[in-house]
Amino acid sequence: MKNIWIFSVFSAPPEYEMRYRTSKMAQEFVKNGDKVTIFASSAIHNTNTNLINDRTPYIVQTYNDVDYVFVRCSDYKTNGPDRIASLLEFYFRLRHVVDSFDKPDCIVAESPYPTVAHSGILAARKYGVPCVTEIRDLWPESIIVYQGYSRHNPMILALDMLERWIYQKSDALVFTMPGGWDYIKSRNWEHLVRKDKVFHINNGVDLAEFDDESRTVVYHDTDLEEEGIFTIVYSGSIRLVNDLRLVVDAAQILQNESRHRYRFLLFGDGDQRPILESHCRQQGIDNVVFKGFVEKRFIPSIVCRADANLISVAASSLGRFGNSWNKMFEYLAAGKPIISNCRNEYDLIEEFNCGVVSSSQDGRSIAKAIEEVASLSPIARQTLGIRARRAAQEFDFPRLAQRLRTVIKGTMGSEEPVELVSLCTIAYNEEETIEDLFEAFKAQDFPHHLIEIVLVDGASTDGTKAMMEQFAASDHDFYDVKVLDNPKRVQPSGWNVAINNSRGDVIVRVDAHAYIPADFIRKNVETLERGEDVCGGVRPVRLHQVTPWTQTLLLAESSIFGSSVAVYRRDVNPGYVSSIFHGAYRREVFEKAGLFDERLIRTEDNEIHYRIRKAGYRIKMNPLIHSYQYVRSTFRKMIRQKEHNGYWIGRTLFISPWCLRPYHMVPLLFVLALIGSLVLGLTCSWLPIIALMAVYLVVNLAVSAHSLIKTRQRNRTMIALPLIFFIMHIVYGWGTIVGIVSGAFRALRQRLAGSGAEVQET
Repeated sequence: MKNIWIFSVFSAPPEYEMRYRTSKMAQEFVKNGDKVTIFASSAIHNTNTNLINDRTPYIVQTYNDVDYVFVRCSDYKTNGPDRIASLLEFYFRLRHVVDSFDKPDCIVAESPYPTVAHSGILAARKYGVPCVTEIRDLWPESIIVYQGYSRHNPMILALDMLERWIYQKSDALVFTMPGGWDYIKSRNWEHLVRKDKVFHINNGVDLAEFDDESRTVVYHDTDLEEEGIFTIVYSGSIRLVNDLRLVVDAAQILQNESRHRYRFLLFGDGDQRPILESHCRQQGIDNVVFKGFVEKRFIPSIVCRADANLISVAASSLGRFGNSWNKMFEYLAAGKPIISNCRNEYDLIEEFNCGVVSSSQDGRSIAKAIEEVASLSPIARQTLGIRARRAAQEFDFPRLAQRLRTVIKGTMGSEEPVELVSLCTIAYNEEETIEDLFEAFKAQDFPHHLIEIVLVDGASTDGTKAMMEQFAASDHDFYDVKVLDNPKRVQPSGWNVAINNSRGDVIVRVDAHAYIPADFIRKNVETLERGEDVCGGVRPVRLHQVTPWTQTLLLAESSIFGSSVAVYRRDVNPGYVSSIFHGAYRREVFEKAGLFDERLIRTEDNEIHYRIRKAGYRIKMNPLIHSYQYVRSTFRKMIRQKEHNGYWIGRTLFISPWCLRPYHMVPLLFVLALIGSLVLGLTCSWLPIIALMAVYLVVNLAVSAHSLIKTRQRNRTMIALPLIFFIMHIVYGWGTIVGIVSGAFRALRQRLAGSGAEVQET
C-alpha cells in the first residue's frame, strides 16, 4: 500500500465538486489498496461557501474512503485580488499543515496554478519522495494568449521562470493536453526536461457512473423531448473564451435559411450570457434557449437526449498543443455525434471520426457543419455515436487512473527483492590495501551465498592480481569469486568488464583503495528493496597507515576546502542526489542508461550518473550507509591525484560537459584569476593580485584554523595545512587548464581529420 498525497486547491466535497478528475483518480487508487489524502482549499471555487468559518487551520473529512484535508483560506467572489490572496494563503499554509500527517510515498501536485506545483515539489524534497506534477494549464502562456500580456511583463517573466523550474524539478510531468512535449520544444527546453518523464493522461469520464446517472437522475425538459426538431446541446461556461457568439450567428443563419428545424439548448452560465440573450432578443433569434446553470449530475441525462452535442471554443495559438475539455468526454460517453467550431491538433473528433469539425471559425461554417450532421441518415448518425461511445472507453477513469499509477510507480522505482548481489572491485597496484578489503568482504552480514564477488585487475605490476587469485581459490562461502583482466587498464573499462561478466540483479561498486563496514551490502540492499534503483551513502576518508604527516593529509582531504562539496563526503539528510560513491545499482539501470564511457578516466562517475538521471532514474542518498576511502599515503601521490582530477575535468568539457557542476570549475577560476592579476601586476598595477591573495589568505587561514580546532589529534606537521590547500588548488586548476587545451587540440584534430575525409570522398 502506498501513501499518496494530492495537492488540489479546487477539490471539494461531492455536493460541490465540479472537477471530477481528482476525486475519481483518488477513488481508483483506494480500490487498488493505496491510501490517498487530498489537500484542498476550504474556499469552494465558484460558490459563496467556505468550509471553515473560524480560526481552525484545517479540517479533515472523508468521502468514498478518500481523506480530504481542507486548509483554511479566505473567500473570494471574482478573479481579482481576493482570489490571488486566497491562493497565496493555500500556498503558505499548506507547508505547515502537511507536517501533521504521515510521510507520503509520493506527491501528486495539480497545476491549474504554478504555486500548487511549487508547493508539491518543495514538500517532496522535504520528505525525500517523488513529485508528479499534473499540467492542466500552460502558465504563463494562457495569460499571454487570452489576456494579451506582453512576454516582457515582469509578472510574465517571473511566471516563466517558475514554470521552467517546475518542469525541471518534477520527477514526472503529466499533461492533460496531448501536445505537452510539443509545448516544451516550443519553449526550447528540450535540454532541460527529459522526454521520458513527460506523459499525457487526458481528462475522462466515469462510464459506470455516467450510465447510472443518465438513467436515474433525469432532467425533465420539454425542449429535449419535442419531436421533429434537431436539438443541439451545449453544456459549459458562457464566457468570451467559449466564443458562443458564433454559435448564435450559426443559429440565426439556420433559422433564416434552412429547411430543417433546429433548437440550440445552452446549459451553463457566465458573463457573456446576458449579452447573448439580449442579442437574440434584438435579432429575433428564437431557436436559441439559454437554460442556465444545472447541477453536474443532470448532464448525462441532458447530453444523452440531444441529437448532437456542441463544442465551442475561441481559436487560439494554444490549440496546436491539443485540448482536454471535460465536456468532450461527457459528449463521447453520450454516444451522440459531436460538432465542434474549433479545429486543433490532436483532435479527438477527427481521430475517432465521431462528428464534424467546422472548416473555419465563423457562423456560416458552423451552420454548414450542423447541416452536414442533420442531413445524415439515422443509421449514419448512429454510427457516429457508436464511434463516440467506443472512444469514451479509452478515457474511462479506471483506465486513466491505472496510467497515472504506472507513472507514479515509475518515479518510485522497483520493489522487487534482490536475489543475487555482484560485488565488483577493480584494482591497479593496490597490494597495500586490498587484503583488508577482502577481510571486509568476509565480514559482510548479508548472506554470503547471495554475494558474487567480481575482481578486475588492471595489469598490476605488484602482487595485486596474485592476491586476488589467492582469495578466489580460498575456502569461502560466497556464491562465486572470479578474477578478470582489464587490458585497457583505465577505470571505466575495468567497471565495464566487471558489469559484463557479473550475474547479479544488483551491482555494487567498491574501489580497491577503500574499506566497507560489515553492514554495507545489507543496508544497500534494504534501500533498493524499498523501491530505489540506485543508492549509496556517505564516504568519509580514513588512514591506512597512521603517521603525523598522513594525519595532516587526512585533515586536508576531509575538508570541503581541500576536497569537494559532493554530498557523499559528509553526513547529510536522506534524499536524492546527483552522484554517489561506492554505489549500488539494479542491473536494469545499466541496461537502459548504458555502461561507463571509456573515453573518461577520472570523471566516469559524474558522466554515468548524469546518464542514469537522464534515463529517468533517481539516485538515493542513505546516510546510514557508510564506506571509506583511504587517503593517499604521500603528499606526492595526493598532488598527482589532484592534478589528474583537474585534467579530466578539462577533458570532460569536450566530451560530456553537462555532467559537471559549477564547483568543479572553482580551482580553474582561481588559477585564471591568479594568472590574470599577475599579468596586470607586471604591466600596470599589483593591486589586483594583492587583493586576490589577501582574500584567499584570509579564507585559507580561517578554514585551516577551523579544521585544526575540530580535530582531536594535532601535531606539528599540521602547520603546513594552509600551504597544502594552496598547492592542491593550484595543481587542480592548472590540471584543468591543461585538460582544456588537450581537449581543444583533440577536437580540432578530429574536425580536421573529418574535413580531410570529406574532401577525399568528394
